[in-house]
Amino acid sequence: MKKFSTLLLAALIVLTFTIAAQAQSKALKVFEFPLESGCINTFLLKDSVLVRVTADQEYDDVKPTGCYPEPVVVAKKIVPPPVIIKDCPTKEFQVFFDFDKSNIRPDGKKTLNEIISYIKGCAGPVKIILSQGNCDNRGTELYNIKLGMRRAKTVASALIGLGIKADKINLVTYGESNATGKHQYDRRVDIVINP
Repeated sequence: MKKFSTLLLAALIVLTFTIAAQAQSKALKVFEFPLESGCINTFLLKDSVLVRVTADQEYDDVKPTGCYPEPVVVAKKIVPPPVIIKDCPTKEFQVFFDFDKSNIRPDGKKTLNEIISYIKGCAGPVKIILSQGNCDNRGTELYNIKLGMRRAKTVASALIGLGIKADKINLVTYGESNATGKHQYDRRVDIVINP
């Protein structure tokens, strides 16, 4: 209360000198004195008379004496847009398999995640995904055709599990018909993405 009285007295002294200087003017002068956080003491100089403005008085564009909450500034969180590759070219990925196996190895799981990232980065929807099973030239031709299809189905199932629609995936088996004689390389599924 003592602080308020001191501030009020200082304000009145300043206003008295201002009143004397402004006595000739008939214009409405507003004086605001901050008291504490968010509070002001408002006075008007009207016809050489100092008037304290209270909430029950109405003056245009004059904030009456009182406490007002400080305006709250809300910061908006800026979320960067996803990286979109405008024109995704056809791209091929490869998942490799162990001899006579159709289960996906850990390195194949990494490749499947790369495929999903590539598809999500394309601007338009993916039209078709080819899952092409291949085998080395060991085993019979019929056995390798079936093994190539099992591998293609395994990769397709994994892609479906990662969110790719089943109707976008076409399965193909080449068996050993594309074998190069490099057994490790021949035991693979080629995944061709056509955006």
